[in-house]
Amino acid sequence: MIINLGKLTEEQREFAAKYHYLVENFLKFRRLDRDEYYDIIIFGFIRAVRKYFIHQELQIYSFSTIAIYAMKSDLFNHYRKQRRKMRNAVVVSLDAPAYDDSDITIGDTVAAPGSISDYIDSEILWNDITLNIPDEYAEILRMKSDGYNNREIAKKRSISVKDIDSMIEQIRETVGSMRPV
Repeated sequence: MIINLGKLTEEQREFAAKYHYLVENFLKFRRLDRDEYYDIIIFGFIRAVRKYFIHQELQIYSFSTIAIYAMKSDLFNHYRKQRRKMRNAVVVSLDAPAYDDSDITIGDTVAAPGSISDYIDSEILWNDITLNIPDEYAEILRMKSDGYNNREIAKKRSISVKDIDSMIEQIRETVGSMRPV
């Protein structure tokens, strides 16, 4: 197999070729499938070669120590990337049945953005939230939802920012103590 070692100098290429067995041993020792992990591990190895030549202070260590550390680092980063939530999301087709033994698909149950059902749902939710708070607090909450910051609300309402902070805290306590039905 021909390995493209990128922009290594001729001396670095020869050095990398001499120590390439470290990559093979790394894969074998960790029982990693060569086809799947070689491209992940080799970049750490190449980075180690470059660093070993550029940073003279690394040469007090054996190259194998530097290379193994770099390959472990790339392997760890690969595993961490694979565990991210975005890589483990459950994918559902909109054409899948919404219910068992149903002709209705999930796509049939999704409302278009900006539809009347979105408006009705948001108004029902708004009414549930503001039912247990004074009208003045509901108005402040509406301004917050419209994107105003506390200073802007205080200025429009002709009260202090401290009062707005206090009101918002009371809203949080009231809404937070509400039990779902």
